[in-house]
Parts: sequence; structure tokens; C-alpha cells
Amino acid sequence: MTYYEELGVSCDASPEEIRKAYRNTSRLLHPDHQQSAELRRVAEAQMRRLNHVVETLCDPAARAEYDECLRESRRE
Repeated sequence: MTYYEELGVSCDASPEEIRKAYRNTSRLLHPDHQQSAELRRVAEAQMRRLNHVVETLCDPAARAEYDECLRESRRE
């Protein structure tokens, strides 16, 4: 699954679209919404992953590098 698929956006999504998708997804996954300690730990891990995804896609240089890795993996 690609970062774009994780957020539910297209590969040409703007930073604003990415941030909007992040806000919607983070509302669902946020650890504060979990009652049990185990679910809270899982939600924290998911939020760390989501934060990394958004940081990568909103940074033009990191996104270009990520997109190039995707293109290379599709060639193989």
C-alpha cells in the first residue's frame, strides 16, 4: 500500500488535499478516542505512521524521492 492509498488521495494531490485527508484520518485513529490501553498503543503507532506519511508527502523533496522509489518499484 502506498502513502497515497493510506490517506485515500491521488498521486497528484495537493498539500492542502493531503492535510485535509490527514485531519479526517487522524480523527478516526487518534489514541485519545480509544478506551483500552492496548488499543491506545496501537492507535499511537498508527498516528506515528500517519505523521510520517504526511511529513513525506508535504515536503516537496521527500515527496519527489518517494515518488521516484514508487516508479522504480513498478518497473521491477
